[in-house]
Amino acid sequence: MSSQQSPTPRAVPAAPGRSRNPVGSHVPVAGGLNSVGLSYARELGAETVQVFVANPRGWATPVGSGRQDEEFRAACAEESIPAYVHAPYLINFGSHTEATVERSVQSLRHSLRRGREIG
Repeated sequence: MSSQQSPTPRAVPAAPGRSRNPVGSHVPVAGGLNSVGLSYARELGAETVQVFVANPRGWATPVGSGRQDEEFRAACAEESIPAYVHAPYLINFGSHTEATVERSVQSLRHSLRRGREIG
C-alpha cells in the first residue's frame, strides 16, 4: 500500500456470545464538532468518539456553540455513534494548592455542562 492510501476501515465482529467495546478515538474539534470531529471519525471508521470541550492542557472554559452542538448531536444519532467528553488533564482534586483544586472543580463542572449540552 502506498503512503497516500488509507486502509479501508471495517468493523470487527464480537466473538459469538460476547460483546465487545466499540472502537473509536479522540477526534479533533477545532473548526467544529460535526464538520471536523465526525468527518475524522468517519475516515477512521470509528464506532464511538471522545472529544475535549476545552484545551486539555489549560484552564479556559469556552462556551461552545448551540448550533454546532445540535449538528453534532443529530449526526451522532443518525450514524449511531456515541460521543463522550474527556475532562482536561490538569484536573487534580488532591492538589495541595487551593487554586488548583478550585480550578479543577470549575473545569469538571464545565466538562459536565458541555457534555449535557452536546448530548
